[in-house]
Amino acid sequence: MRTMFALALLAMGCKDGTTTDDTGPIGGDSGPVEEIDNDGDGVPADEDCDDADPGAYPGNTETPYDGVDNDCDEATPDDDLDGDGFLQAEDCDDADPAVYPEAIEVCNGQDDDCDGEVDDAVGDLWYADADADGYGDPAAERQDCDALGGYVADSTDCDDTRADVNPGAEEACDEADNDCDAAVDEGVTTTFFQDVDGDGHGVTDVTVEACAVPTGYAATATDCDDADAAVSPDATEVCDGVDNDCDGVTDEDDAAGAPDWYADSDGDGYGDPNNASPACSQPAGTVADDSDCDDTDAAINPDTVWYLDYDRDGYGDGSFSITQCARLTGYVLDSADCDDRDSAVNPSATEVCNGEDDDCDGLFDSDDPDGPAGLTWYTDDDGDGYGDASASVSDCAQPSGYVSDDTDCDDGDGAVNPSATEVCNGEDDDCDGLTDSDDPDGPAGLTWYADDDGDGYGDASDSVSDCAQPSGYVSDATDCDDDESAVNPGSAEVRDGLDNDCDGAGYDGTYSAGSNTSLTASEYEYTDFTVGSGATVTVTGASALEIYVLGTATVDGTLDLSGANGQNHGGFQSSPRQGGAGGGGGGGDGGDGACYQTQSQPDNGGGASAGLKATNGGAGGGGGGGGHVVDDGTDGADGVCTSARCGSYYTIPGGAGGSATGGGSTPSLLAGSGGGGGGWGTADNGDGGGGGGGGGRLYLEASTLDIGGTVDCSGGSGGSDSSGYDGGSGGGGSGGTLWLVADTVSVTGALLCEGGPGGTTVVGGSTAQGGYGGGGADGAIWIDSATISATGTILPSYQAVQ
Repeated sequence: MRTMFALALLAMGCKDGTTTDDTGPIGGDSGPVEEIDNDGDGVPADEDCDDADPGAYPGNTETPYDGVDNDCDEATPDDDLDGDGFLQAEDCDDADPAVYPEAIEVCNGQDDDCDGEVDDAVGDLWYADADADGYGDPAAERQDCDALGGYVADSTDCDDTRADVNPGAEEACDEADNDCDAAVDEGVTTTFFQDVDGDGHGVTDVTVEACAVPTGYAATATDCDDADAAVSPDATEVCDGVDNDCDGVTDEDDAAGAPDWYADSDGDGYGDPNNASPACSQPAGTVADDSDCDDTDAAINPDTVWYLDYDRDGYGDGSFSITQCARLTGYVLDSADCDDRDSAVNPSATEVCNGEDDDCDGLFDSDDPDGPAGLTWYTDDDGDGYGDASASVSDCAQPSGYVSDDTDCDDGDGAVNPSATEVCNGEDDDCDGLTDSDDPDGPAGLTWYADDDGDGYGDASDSVSDCAQPSGYVSDATDCDDDESAVNPGSAEVRDGLDNDCDGAGYDGTYSAGSNTSLTASEYEYTDFTVGSGATVTVTGASALEIYVLGTATVDGTLDLSGANGQNHGGFQSSPRQGGAGGGGGGGDGGDGACYQTQSQPDNGGGASAGLKATNGGAGGGGGGGGHVVDDGTDGADGVCTSARCGSYYTIPGGAGGSATGGGSTPSLLAGSGGGGGGWGTADNGDGGGGGGGGGRLYLEASTLDIGGTVDCSGGSGGSDSSGYDGGSGGGGSGGTLWLVADTVSVTGALLCEGGPGGTTVVGGSTAQGGYGGGGADGAIWIDSATISATGTILPSYQAVQ
């Protein structure tokens, strides 16, 4: 600090030689008064707190412990940086305001009061835990800032030698204060009861509290006679007039040795051996006997007399009997039968005209007041055994030509009576008042079958029964489709998807292709149709392929109706100015080719023909893409000739293909159009590529249709100009039509009906390059089915027929 002050004085002495008392010319204008700054620190003397020290001026940074008010601010500490009121000389840590002499020592690992000791005379009290039960001995304490091994903060253990003795322990019956509450065995002793007779059961008169059963005492007070060891809850009750088992009941029914008594429900003095109950005394309604074989009938017991019933009419012969409880077969209690050889004769029989005493009252036939005046007999003129209720006589003997029956409804016809069978004849054959089919007991009638289509053949699943033929029904049941009059066993089979003759077979039998083969496009009707895995069936011909399948159609291989690819142009394949290999018409125009010589733009390739020739060496345009028959593809775009490529040897692409257009919202079976041929230029080898062929058309109808392979009606690719000269490339053919009809359609393979791509050109000679051919339009895929499962590839997307 002294050095800095000296340097300041030296600086003051090293001015420019002028004196501070120079006030300018005498008598002249003195000018502005110069402010005094003796220490040269830039602060005027009237603002500087020490104008003799350049290290002291307002705004300067305070330097600790230099004895100078560097910033001219008395509030800024110099020798007491932490502001705790103690200078650095006596403060042992002038950077911490909590450390100074007279501060309170706390547990923090430092000397808070500057006495040279760290954490002295502070901390918590800790108590020895010799038995390690978590409770400390209040007589063995120690103060420390941190917990010590073998010490705890608790001081409530009353016996630090036993881990089972502490305030948290449960009191046990062991004559020790287990829970340290100053009480011994409180609430844990057991009450025991005096047991004078030593039978293990005491009484409540005399009790004692103890941890174990004392001699002469018992744990229970359940003895009802403590003077008799044979009487206690453990004793067995016997019939002796004493409550032996102390249950409050004397000589109860379950007493040992109690005799059995037998129920006598019918009061005949004989008991039921199957209904016994023990008791010391005889209960009401019981007897000591157990020989009754039927305790519900007082007439049946060991003294009962049974009589032989030889004719089994329920009445016995009084001259043959036995005495016993159980009834023997053929014996009854009654003895009033007057003829035990005839079951129709007994006291309950009705007296009839037969010359016998039927009811055993000693009187016969009409002589019996309870007997008949005579039988009624009815005429039986037709001799069928059934009489006419309107003509009768009475007599015990049957007159000739009469019968006892009176139920004949037509006594002039022997075929009509109650036992006759009702038949379809317009009469009441069985005399029940109902005729023919109206009679529930009569004939169901003939079976007639519904003929809804009126072809004379009936539906076996829809029938009625009647004696007369109902309208709209026939007796035949062989029609296999009663909604189609052209379908019946008498029709001839034709190719229409119907089993016309009801023989279960299609017109063309069953189709099964297990290897590569061809199929001419035409109409077919098969029982089942199968293209096996690995087999390809190539469809030939220009007609639609229509397949009707009575059963299941399965395509696990490939059914190929795709258009042929256009012919490529390879250079030097034709004479000058001849048309390129042409494709079919119907597509939009191809785009213009790119120009090499800019005098004239080449013509575009027509969709329905070969491309037109160009002039002045210009290249032919690309072929137009094939369009759908209903809606043509739009024109292809023009080729682009950029300044960077014009006149170069690089290929200039031709127009893009016509846009894909569908065939409307109604299914139609249309073939795809061929792509246009590529345009040709003026060079001798300027032929264009051929147009791609249009995709074919397929109508496939079956009961169940499963496509696990591929059905392809895509258009063919346009021919390319592989020579690199100025001929245009052919347009791609458009896709055809797939029309699938079935109750259930499953597609796990592929249905393809895409437009073919246009042909391309390649880098070649030094003349302009021909345009690319346009792509063909996509065809249409129609699916008419109630259940469609399509997890395979379908391009373009199918349209569901509503």
